Amino acid sequence: MDVRIQVGLDLHIAGELRTPVGPADTVHVAVPGGYYGRGYWQVRANGPSYVDTMVGAGHAVLTVDRLGTGDSSRPPSAELLGTTHADSMHHVVQALRAGEVDGVPYRRVVFVSHSFSIALALSLALRHPGDVDGIILTGGTNQPNEKVFAGIGAHFHPANQDPRFAGRGLDDGYLTSIPGARAGLFLHPATVDEQLVALDEQLTEPDVIPAYDTFPGPAEYPGITVPVLLVVGDRDVLFTGEGASDCTSAATLLAGERPLYGDGVALEAFVVPETGHSLNLHRTASQWYDVARDWALRL
Repeated sequence: MDVRIQVGLDLHIAGELRTPVGPADTVHVAVPGGYYGRGYWQVRANGPSYVDTMVGAGHAVLTVDRLGTGDSSRPPSAELLGTTHADSMHHVVQALRAGEVDGVPYRRVVFVSHSFSIALALSLALRHPGDVDGIILTGGTNQPNEKVFAGIGAHFHPANQDPRFAGRGLDDGYLTSIPGARAGLFLHPATVDEQLVALDEQLTEPDVIPAYDTFPGPAEYPGITVPVLLVVGDRDVLFTGEGASDCTSAATLLAGERPLYGDGVALEAFVVPETGHSLNLHRTASQWYDVARDWALRL
């Protein structure tokens, strides 16, 4: 079912809620990363999507368009601050827990993030205790490839200069990827065929990525008390390579990330082989879906 959740006086989050046949007390809030909409979580690259997998396990899944993307509100770009994004997700979670979305007051909430939305997952876990029962952080670590990030701006341009989005009335602060630029940043060719490359271009969204200084930094991570699952592709050019995280295995990923978290937090990791940044667009996606499903069922 399509949903619309008010998250401010003139702001709403649009999404799609899928539920299993039987009753569910757990809901996954699946939030896309930068320059993606909710369709990222609905991709069937080589089998069931993330949504299909979790619904099949008896959980509900709400996929959302973040503010500024898809069918959600598109305020002036200057208003899309880090706090705005984080607060909107807090409203979404509270609405689900109160039964205001589909009449079901969900007892357990899993926040599933990718790339930029990792910052939102951390914000809820640290600054809104009780919002989430577990967080899944995909497509990101605390040691990015600084050289790649330094040149990433060349791959984007104002969305109002792109014929695909010219009719949305967006100001110059909304950016989107230049056609053809995504594959080199987000995809690993060994497990992505031409059809998936084309699909990734179709999933492109205008977006406003705020400065990260309003989000929790590593110094706050010891305050996380809910279980955390880290998932990264071993060919993610944004987070592997010189000076970046060692993502050759779950053990090496945990070795780099564990010191940032408190001793008591349940921290697990999975590295998806032969996979780039946008994990769901790869034929390997089902590997991490299965890991996430089993992890969520243990919460």
